[in-house]
Amino acid sequence: MHIDTNEYKVAQLQQSPQALELLQKTEEAMKELTGRTITLIAYQKSREDEQYSNQY
Repeated sequence: MHIDTNEYKVAQLQQSPQALELLQKTEEAMKELTGRTITLIAYQKSREDEQYSNQY
């Protein structure tokens, strides 16, 4: 899959284990509901307010 935009980038969640765990649990729940493997991809705005982005 190709996303052609400069407005968003893949979110780096290594520094936020709780966010990563939430995504993984949601993927598991979606698999239980659908019977299919679901992959969720987190994106973030490329240009965020510095104060907000430094909180995480």
